[in-house]
Amino acid sequence: MPNKNIVFVFADQWRAQSVGYRNPEVKTPHIDALERESINFTNAISGCPICTPYRASLLTGQHPLTHGLFMNDLALDPDIPAMGDIFKSAGYDTAWIGKWHADGHGRSTYIPPGRRAGFDYWKTLSEYITMTTRCTTRATTPPPANGRVTTLSHKPKTRSATSKTEQGTSPSCS
Repeated sequence: MPNKNIVFVFADQWRAQSVGYRNPEVKTPHIDALERESINFTNAISGCPICTPYRASLLTGQHPLTHGLFMNDLALDPDIPAMGDIFKSAGYDTAWIGKWHADGHGRSTYIPPGRRAGFDYWKTLSEYITMTTRCTTRATTPPPANGRVTTLSHKPKTRSATSKTEQGTSPSCS
């Protein structure tokens, strides 16, 4: 029997009144359909209601003072078993889509596979910024040596891009 799909949907400051199934004035048909087919936890308590400590607690099942991420932008210890590692060892395909903020190397830096807590498919803001910058910067301008992008002063052009993050390289344009 195949594994059941497990999808965690969470966001910062996403109030119950922000979804249609809790507020008829809001239209969120896809989230409403997902809610009808899912388990919906209506009450939650966070040991530290800040982005990075909360995510690390969700990923590891540990309190912030145990996993060590008690404030934003600290690095998750790759030796602590995390949700992605555990699900992968149980035969699941793993994916992380959205912000990470648990790397400790800056929010817009490339995160190599060894620091992704067991998630294979990987799409984060840092991947988008890196890809967009490389695709919209003139070919004569090399990417920053440290991989960091601090300012985007131009709008992205429409181009097709292929992420090679699954192979462990940084994103590139096709």
